[in-house]
Amino acid sequence: MADQSTCLPHSTTKTLRHGATPQNATHAVILLHGRGGGPISIAEQFVSTLLTPTTESKLCIITPAADDRSWYPAPFSADWSKNEPYLNAAVERVEREVQQLEALGISRDKIMIGGFSQGACVAAKYIMTYPGKYWGIFILSGALPGMVSSVVNSFSGVEGVDLRGTKVLVGCGD
Repeated sequence: MADQSTCLPHSTTKTLRHGATPQNATHAVILLHGRGGGPISIAEQFVSTLLTPTTESKLCIITPAADDRSWYPAPFSADWSKNEPYLNAAVERVEREVQQLEALGISRDKIMIGGFSQGACVAAKYIMTYPGKYWGIFILSGALPGMVSSVVNSFSGVEGVDLRGTKVLVGCGD
Protein backbone atom coordinates (compact mmCIF):
# COMPACT_ATOMS: atom_id res chain seq x y z
CA MET A 1 0.00 0.00 0.00
CA ALA A 2 1.36 3.46 -0.91
CA ASP A 3 2.28 5.99 1.78
CA GLN A 4 -0.64 8.44 1.98
CA SER A 5 1.64 11.35 2.95
CA THR A 6 3.11 11.39 -0.56
CA CYS A 7 -0.37 12.22 -1.90
CA LEU A 8 -0.80 15.27 0.35
CA PRO A 9 0.16 18.80 -0.68
CA HIS A 10 3.72 19.80 0.32
CA SER A 11 4.79 16.19 0.83
CA THR A 12 7.20 15.96 -2.10
CA THR A 13 8.75 19.43 -2.11
CA LYS A 14 12.40 20.03 -1.31
CA THR A 15 13.85 21.02 2.04
CA LEU A 16 17.03 23.06 2.23
CA ARG A 17 19.41 22.74 5.17
CA HIS A 18 21.96 25.22 6.49
CA GLY A 19 24.56 25.00 9.24
CA ALA A 20 25.29 21.73 11.00
CA THR A 21 23.90 18.50 9.64
CA PRO A 22 20.90 17.22 11.58
CA GLN A 23 23.06 14.29 12.70
CA ASN A 24 25.65 16.62 14.27
CA ALA A 25 23.39 19.41 15.51
CA THR A 26 22.25 19.93 19.10
CA HIS A 27 19.51 22.42 18.14
CA ALA A 28 17.41 23.14 15.07
CA VAL A 29 15.30 25.94 13.60
CA ILE A 30 12.52 25.26 11.10
CA LEU A 31 11.82 28.34 8.97
CA LEU A 32 8.57 28.61 7.00
CA HIS A 33 8.36 30.99 4.05
CA GLY A 34 5.49 33.24 3.07
CA ARG A 35 3.20 33.07 0.03
CA GLY A 36 5.21 33.54 -3.15
CA GLY A 37 8.49 32.88 -1.33
CA GLY A 38 10.51 29.76 -0.92
CA PRO A 39 13.17 28.16 1.23
CA ILE A 40 15.87 30.51 -0.06
CA SER A 41 13.83 33.67 0.55
CA ILE A 42 13.21 32.83 4.23
CA ALA A 43 16.76 31.55 4.74
CA GLU A 44 18.24 34.81 3.39
CA GLN A 45 16.49 36.70 6.18
CA PHE A 46 17.72 34.54 9.09
CA VAL A 47 20.70 32.31 8.31
CA SER A 48 23.42 34.96 8.60
CA THR A 49 22.04 36.06 11.98
CA LEU A 50 21.50 32.58 13.39
CA LEU A 51 24.67 30.93 12.13
CA THR A 52 27.58 32.56 13.91
CA PRO A 53 31.02 31.11 14.63
CA THR A 54 29.69 29.85 17.98
CA THR A 55 26.50 28.28 16.61
CA GLU A 56 27.32 26.98 13.13
CA SER A 57 28.65 23.64 14.35
CA LYS A 58 25.62 23.02 16.62
CA LEU A 59 22.64 24.54 14.81
CA CYS A 60 20.77 23.05 11.86
CA ILE A 61 18.40 25.34 9.98
CA ILE A 62 15.70 23.62 7.94
CA THR A 63 13.63 25.43 5.31
CA PRO A 64 10.92 23.30 3.67
CA ALA A 65 9.13 24.43 0.51
CA ALA A 66 5.40 24.73 -0.05
CA ASP A 67 3.82 23.43 -3.24
CA ASP A 68 3.63 26.22 -5.81
CA ARG A 69 5.13 28.68 -3.28
CA SER A 70 1.92 28.76 -1.21
CA TRP A 71 1.02 26.82 1.94
CA TYR A 72 -2.75 27.30 1.45
CA PRO A 73 -5.02 28.98 -1.14
CA ALA A 74 -7.48 31.28 0.70
CA PRO A 75 -6.69 34.24 3.00
CA PHE A 76 -5.74 33.38 6.59
CA SER A 77 -8.94 35.13 7.70
CA ALA A 78 -11.15 32.66 5.80
CA ASP A 79 -12.90 29.84 7.60
CA TRP A 80 -10.44 26.96 8.22
CA SER A 81 -12.31 24.70 5.81
CA LYS A 82 -11.50 27.03 2.87
CA ASN A 83 -7.80 26.21 3.24
CA GLU A 84 -8.05 22.45 3.45
CA PRO A 85 -6.46 20.04 2.77
CA TYR A 86 -3.51 22.41 2.25
CA LEU A 87 -3.26 23.91 5.73
CA ASN A 88 -3.35 20.60 7.57
CA ALA A 89 -0.91 19.16 5.04
CA ALA A 90 1.45 22.07 5.79
CA VAL A 91 1.17 21.37 9.52
CA GLU A 92 1.88 17.68 8.89
CA ARG A 93 4.91 18.62 6.76
CA VAL A 94 6.32 20.54 9.74
CA GLU A 95 5.55 17.62 12.05
CA ARG A 96 7.44 15.24 9.73
CA GLU A 97 10.46 17.57 9.90
CA VAL A 98 10.20 17.63 13.71
CA GLN A 99 9.91 13.85 13.89
CA GLN A 100 12.98 13.43 11.68
CA LEU A 101 14.93 15.73 14.00
CA GLU A 102 13.71 13.79 17.04
CA ALA A 103 14.82 10.52 15.43
CA LEU A 104 18.31 12.03 15.23
CA GLY A 105 18.30 13.04 18.89
CA ILE A 106 17.11 16.67 18.74
CA SER A 107 14.14 16.91 21.11
CA ARG A 108 11.30 19.39 20.68
CA ASP A 109 12.65 21.55 23.49
CA LYS A 110 15.67 22.15 21.26
CA ILE A 111 13.64 22.96 18.12
CA MET A 112 12.50 26.48 17.23
CA ILE A 113 9.75 26.93 14.64
CA GLY A 114 8.90 30.18 12.96
CA GLY A 115 7.81 31.83 9.82
CA PHE A 116 6.77 34.91 7.96
CA SER A 117 3.26 35.66 6.63
CA GLN A 118 1.74 32.35 5.47
CA GLY A 119 4.65 30.54 7.09
CA ALA A 120 3.85 32.32 10.36
CA CYS A 121 0.24 31.21 10.06
CA VAL A 122 1.39 27.61 9.54
CA ALA A 123 3.64 27.93 12.62
CA ALA A 124 0.66 29.20 14.66
CA LYS A 125 -1.55 26.35 13.48
CA TYR A 126 1.27 23.89 14.13
CA ILE A 127 1.67 24.81 17.80
CA MET A 128 -2.10 24.62 18.29
CA THR A 129 -2.07 21.14 16.73
CA TYR A 130 1.13 19.87 18.38
CA PRO A 131 1.47 21.82 21.64
CA GLY A 132 4.44 21.14 23.87
CA LYS A 133 7.73 22.57 25.08
CA TYR A 134 9.73 23.97 22.17
CA TRP A 135 12.96 25.96 22.13
CA GLY A 136 10.88 28.84 20.78
CA ILE A 137 8.18 29.90 18.34
CA PHE A 138 8.06 33.06 16.26
CA ILE A 139 5.15 34.33 14.22
CA LEU A 140 6.04 37.33 12.05
CA SER A 141 3.21 39.05 10.18
CA GLY A 142 0.88 36.12 10.71
CA ALA A 143 -1.91 34.79 12.88
CA LEU A 144 -3.85 31.64 13.59
CA PRO A 145 -5.69 30.80 10.35
CA GLY A 146 -9.45 30.92 10.75
CA MET A 147 -9.20 33.00 13.93
CA VAL A 148 -11.04 35.98 12.41
CA SER A 149 -14.03 33.87 11.43
CA SER A 150 -13.98 32.24 14.89
CA VAL A 151 -14.13 35.64 16.58
CA VAL A 152 -16.94 36.79 14.29
CA ASN A 153 -18.82 33.55 15.00
CA SER A 154 -18.66 33.94 18.81
CA PHE A 155 -15.13 32.55 19.19
CA SER A 156 -16.16 28.94 18.75
CA GLY A 157 -13.73 26.18 17.90
CA VAL A 158 -10.51 27.71 19.25
CA GLU A 159 -9.13 26.53 22.58
CA GLY A 160 -5.95 27.42 24.43
CA VAL A 161 -3.03 25.02 24.53
CA ASP A 162 -0.27 24.40 27.04
CA LEU A 163 3.07 25.27 25.48
CA ARG A 164 4.84 24.36 28.77
CA GLY A 165 6.78 27.59 29.06
CA THR A 166 7.79 27.91 25.39
CA LYS A 167 8.78 31.48 24.55
CA VAL A 168 6.59 32.83 21.73
CA LEU A 169 7.26 35.98 19.73
CA VAL A 170 4.39 37.42 17.71
CA GLY A 171 5.33 40.49 15.71
CA CYS A 172 4.24 42.67 12.85
CA GLY A 173 5.47 46.00 11.60
CA ASP A 174 7.03 48.07 8.86
